[in-house]
Amino acid sequence: MRRARTDDSLSADGVHMKSVRIAAALAVGLGPVLTAPVLALADVGLGTRQPDRHVYDNAFVVASASVANLERQAAGMDKAGAPTVVYVRIKAANSDAIQQDARGFGTRQPDRHVYDNASVLASADLENLERQAAGMTMAGAPTVVYLRIKAANSDATRQDARDLMDAWQVESAPDAKDGLVLLLNLKPGDTRQGSAALVAGAYHTGNGRLNADRLQAIYDGQMKPKLAAGDLAGAISNALEAAAMDLKQPVDTADQNLDWQLAFIPLVIGIITAVGWLVIRLWGSTSRGPGGNRGSGSSSSYNSFSSIDSGSSTSSGSDSAGGNF
Repeated sequence: MRRARTDDSLSADGVHMKSVRIAAALAVGLGPVLTAPVLALADVGLGTRQPDRHVYDNAFVVASASVANLERQAAGMDKAGAPTVVYVRIKAANSDAIQQDARGFGTRQPDRHVYDNASVLASADLENLERQAAGMTMAGAPTVVYLRIKAANSDATRQDARDLMDAWQVESAPDAKDGLVLLLNLKPGDTRQGSAALVAGAYHTGNGRLNADRLQAIYDGQMKPKLAAGDLAGAISNALEAAAMDLKQPVDTADQNLDWQLAFIPLVIGIITAVGWLVIRLWGSTSRGPGGNRGSGSSSSYNSFSSIDSGSSTSSGSDSAGGNF
């Protein structure tokens, strides 16, 4: 009897393996196993197993399409008499935690939008949310949904969402700032509780479609009731559906004009300041006495004005919303 084996740890070099190679290796590993369960959950700290889910890529190294393919293969193993679990994670061989990246979010896959690091979503829910998030991306708002186990309040979760937007550069192009991040920090030991945050890039907040008020309305009206009922997938789905509808709305040109006017104010102030300084200099030079001394006080330095800086990070100028549940 042959038993498929999954390594209990991934080396630091393994983190950088191409997702295609990983998916291919997993697929080959599933082929011969027809008579015995796969031993994948070897110790504690692995999250919650979902009854109809078989593939858990908590290292975020397998592309979305490959995850779906592996899920079908593993489900086939179940039907063949071998209940199967495929589990991928990052763990050092010496039990020291590996920092997945500078902020601990892992590696983003180009065609993947939903990252369930808490292992709380069923396979069918994952596929549905992936389709919705991909639709958001096609509609002009590159979207990432991220779930994990972490004790955090609402403010900390909003900051985590901003950090994720920056770390993964969730936007369609550099400086586009048109991304959307939905992040859930779930309470350790009770994943029915936690904090949620929505963060939209400056492009969507500036045109009025997904500003702070609208994001909070989505959380309060679409997400919170589902979260209170323990329906995480339903809450995320509702939020994505509401945001998708907002993206179809006409741009609020009044808000855009106001933003333009506000941005123009520092320039006007700067011009007035510069002109005033020149007038003072000219007046001072014409009022010198015979000895060349000024007839009145003078200015020896020039204080330049600064325009509004929207920042260089992906989340600069973004709006956020959310709460505890």
